[in-house]
Order: sequence, then C-alpha cells, then structure tokens
Amino acid sequence: MKRLALFFTLLWTFFLVSDVTAACTVEAAETAEHPIHAASEDDYPPYCIINERGEADGFSVELLRAVLNVMGHEVDFRIGPWDQVKKMLATGAVQVLPLVGRTPEREPLYDFTFPYLTMHGTIVVRADETAIRTLDDLAGKEVAVLSGDNAEEFLRRIDIGAEIVTTDTFEVALKELADGRHDAVVTQRLVALQLIKKAGLTNLRMIEEPLNDFEQSFCFAVREGDKKLLEVLNEGLSLVIADGTHRRLHTKWFGPIEAGQQRRARIVV
Repeated sequence: MKRLALFFTLLWTFFLVSDVTAACTVEAAETAEHPIHAASEDDYPPYCIINERGEADGFSVELLRAVLNVMGHEVDFRIGPWDQVKKMLATGAVQVLPLVGRTPEREPLYDFTFPYLTMHGTIVVRADETAIRTLDDLAGKEVAVLSGDNAEEFLRRIDIGAEIVTTDTFEVALKELADGRHDAVVTQRLVALQLIKKAGLTNLRMIEEPLNDFEQSFCFAVREGDKKLLEVLNEGLSLVIADGTHRRLHTKWFGPIEAGQQRRARIVV
C-alpha cells in the first residue's frame, strides 16, 4: 500500500510539473507573439524621435525597450504627434507611452510609473526681445505651445494672463516665432535646444534662467487601472537603474547636448 501511495504521489507530481511547464511555455509564446503595444511622439528630441530608418527612437523609447526587455517582454511602437498618441493610450489602442509628464490634469486618465527623469522648462523668444525675462512678463503676450503638452496645461493652470496659441508640434511653434508670429514659446529646455538646432533658427534664444515653477516629472504611462503592466514597468525601471542601463542611455542621448552647451559657454567667455 505504501508503494502504491508513493507511485500515485510521484505520478501526481509529474503531471503537476508538466502543467506548470506547459503554462510557462504558453505564457512565453504569448509574450513573443503578442508584444506590448506602445506609441511614441514623432518630434520631441532627444526623448522621442524618428530615426533614419523611420523607427521610433530616442532616450525614452530606448529606456522603455530596455525596461520591458529585462522583464521578458517584446514591445512595438506606433508613431504620431502627441495629440494622437495620447488618444491611442486613452482609448486602449496601445498599452503604454514612453514619455508622459505627470500632471494633475492627467491623473484621471492614466496611471504613472515613478519618474525616471525630472526636467525644467524654458521661455524661448526672438534674439532682439528684451522685455520678457520671467513668467510674469508673459502677461498680455501671445505664447505658442504644443497642443495638449505639459506647457499648455501649466500655463492654463497658473493663468498669468497670456494669450495661449496651440500648434501641432513645437518645431512649428518655434518656426512661427522665428518668423515674427507670437511673442514667445514655452517648452522643455532640451527640446528647445534640439529643435532650434535642427531647424537652423538663428534668431531665437532662451531666457537665461530655467522655469523652476515649470517642473516636468517624466514617467511611463499606462491606462488608468492597468495595475499589472504598471507593476512590470516599475520593477523593470528599478532594474535598469540598478544595472547602469539608465545611466548609459542618459549619457548616449544627453551627453552630446550637454557637451555642446559647455563648448558654447567656453567660446562666449
């Protein structure tokens, strides 16, 4: 009887292990066949860009790939302007966005990971503009921003009396400013640097002091209530920060910009 009981115990254990192995195999196959769907902006350098192969790229895109890879997931990207990609997430067309500033206005729509980067905004004006030095100086001025961006939400929230004009991209806003339209553009500082250089806008400058009141905490965002994916992303972020991947990607994407700023500073001095 003892031998018979042992036999059935071993047989039950064999089938249990087989079931678990099969389930893991199926789960792995489903992960491979059904990657996480993401959407990336097409013109928000150096965070989200389109590379020469027409693919989503940039610091935030690479970081999301690394985070999901370390957690055993593939990811694919759709690309579009900010107004489109945020709607893709809100409607469930995609599952995650690599770059979303956490704001009170967005809390009801999305759940956010812990921030992986905190940056400040800036005011861009024409080179001959001398009256605009602070946010208060924008009262009564026409200020261009990207539609639906943190900058628009921030300016409407503080309500300093500026006339807010929205554009499809920050590159459009900056080109219009250079052409004599609008009085200023409010945007993220590094984005302004990259887009001004890309478009060759030599008659624009940023005010000297960063907008400390306009602080942007950049996170990954999922649909409100998607706790399972949020846990995966937070754990993956912790891992890539600990293993140095975050630092390596930061150096890759921000190092050349910071070095360029230092060189210009030395030339001016």
